[in-house]
Amino acid sequence: QNGEGAVSESLVARFTGPDELIASGHPSGDSTLPPALGLIRSSDAGKTWESVSELGTSDFHALSPAGDILVAPLYGQAQILLSRDDGKTWKNITPKDLPKGGRVQYIETSPHRKGSAYYAVYRYLLGDYAPYIYKTEDYGATWKRLSDGTNGIPKDWPTRVVREDPDREGLLYAGTEFGMFISFDNGAHWQHFDQNMPNVPITDIKRHQK
Repeated sequence: QNGEGAVSESLVARFTGPDELIASGHPSGDSTLPPALGLIRSSDAGKTWESVSELGTSDFHALSPAGDILVAPLYGQAQILLSRDDGKTWKNITPKDLPKGGRVQYIETSPHRKGSAYYAVYRYLLGDYAPYIYKTEDYGATWKRLSDGTNGIPKDWPTRVVREDPDREGLLYAGTEFGMFISFDNGAHWQHFDQNMPNVPITDIKRHQK
């Protein structure tokens, strides 16, 4: 039941936690898609909603500038699905070398290149503290791991989020369980970017466009 006594089966959309609304930024409308038990969308600033897909519980999802939808639909399984037809069909594009389990907290579609996206996975709840940051340049057909423990981010620092700078292509920011990193070469190398911040988890990063 919900807080007002309604049985869960009667609820149109149910959320598993404090989920986030995503504004598409598309000039065609004010589309937002919160990750519920499936995906729902509004194209009129929230006055009405429609179901996009009943994929199951989502950790997070992202919209690309081209309107493609990337989503991590299955809680705790770190799977990535891609839709290029407004949610009608979906394709599993999870990297083949990513161990099963873990969690995707955020997906980042590139603001500069169609078909390009980044995402970070953390698996420390399963006893695996390795950093997992991946990049695709071909809509998920292939992926490259950007954090193998030897190129700047320590091998036992779990990764929470990765973002690309909206003004400078290939400038990446990564949040780990123990601080922040920056890459000037699209993830080939990373360096500490904590400045005077304390040693704390960086769970999200917001970049302001010039």
